[in-house]
Amino acid sequence: MSLGSRLKEYRRIKKVTQEQLSNDLKINRSTYAKYETNENEPDLDTIQKLADYFSVSINDLVGKKPESNVYELSKQKTEFIIREIVKKYNLDLTEEGIKEKLEAIIKLVVDDYKRNN
Repeated sequence: MSLGSRLKEYRRIKKVTQEQLSNDLKINRSTYAKYETNENEPDLDTIQKLADYFSVSINDLVGKKPESNVYELSKQKTEFIIREIVKKYNLDLTEEGIKEKLEAIIKLVVDDYKRNN
C-alpha cells in the first residue's frame, strides 16, 4: 500500500475531508491532495504532523514494518477478530471494502495500544 493510499484510508477512518485536514494542519489542500495521489511526497516535518494528526507512528504512516513487534497480530488472529466482529454486529463481509476497513481499524487499535503501553 502506498503512502497516498494510507493517508487516504487514515483520513477516511478519522472522517475528515481533505479540506478539514488541510485547515487543521495548515497545509494547502491541493498540496495534500497530491500526497494522496502520490504525485508529491511530504517532507519529514509534514510526515510527522500527519502521523501525529492520525495518532500513528511515522513507520506506520509510511508503511515501514518494524523488525520485530511483540504486538503485531498474526493474519490468523486478525481473521479471528474480523469473524467475531462480523458475528457480533451482523455485518456483511461481501460488502465492498468492509474487510479492509475492519483490518485498518484493528491496526489502529493495535497501534494505539503499542503507543500507550
